[in-house]
Amino acid sequence: MPEENSYTSNTQPNFLWAAGGFSDEINYDLEISTDSEFVTIDFLYSEIDTNLFTVTSPLSETTYFWRVKAFRLADTSENQYSVVRSLMVDTTSPGIPMLVSPADTATISDSMPEFSWSGVSLLSHSGGVAPIFYTLQISSDSGFSTGPEFFEYTDIYDTIFDMPDVLPDYNAYYWRVRAEDEAGNEGAWQEDPFQFWLQVYLYGDANGDGEANLSDIVHLINYLFKGGDPPIHSYTGDVNCDGNAELPDIVYLINYVLKGGPAPCSE
Repeated sequence: MPEENSYTSNTQPNFLWAAGGFSDEINYDLEISTDSEFVTIDFLYSEIDTNLFTVTSPLSETTYFWRVKAFRLADTSENQYSVVRSLMVDTTSPGIPMLVSPADTATISDSMPEFSWSGVSLLSHSGGVAPIFYTLQISSDSGFSTGPEFFEYTDIYDTIFDMPDVLPDYNAYYWRVRAEDEAGNEGAWQEDPFQFWLQVYLYGDANGDGEANLSDIVHLINYLFKGGDPPIHSYTGDVNCDGNAELPDIVYLINYVLKGGPAPCSE
């Protein structure tokens, strides 16, 4: 280690390789170079008496190649080098994504919504940048405290994400995204997360068929006076938005459906 094509934000990483022979007889030379052919050597550590070594000079942000040669101090013959491996040092934190959808203050009806955001601006350097991935958080609390209505999804390598869990209906939610990279650098969260309101059903749609119509009047009458099934959600039977599903809601819905009165919860 580091493994081939690995990334790190540590400018003084550990290097580990398989020990050769009897450990008390073997020493190693470690070569680190920005040149894959090792025509020039940026860092040379000689006569290392262990197969685990931490470099003493900080590495710069770029791609390095490294190899090791084992030898016995009493043996003057040249041994072959190990397989060459590459390592990218990246200490630059990713930028902050721009939130796109659900839009701020939007009202949505999909309880498993799609979230989208812009890709971050990559502050590249001579060695490139480590691959970016994202963490998405959704919460009914603007402080994003953990709880039953807190959801977190990590290791997202795209800027579009379909939520696999169902959000509880009739609630306000906040969401935010943070970019990270495979070198271990973390970006910042948005200062102002987006908020959206989830309402799956219409006011007055007591039976949940997608409309407020005569069948909902019948549903409410059966519920209130005949012990029938309750509204599919408490707010769908609260047609006048006074906090309860009662006789005035039936009257309100009759006026709307049959007499052209005001829409549910519009007054």
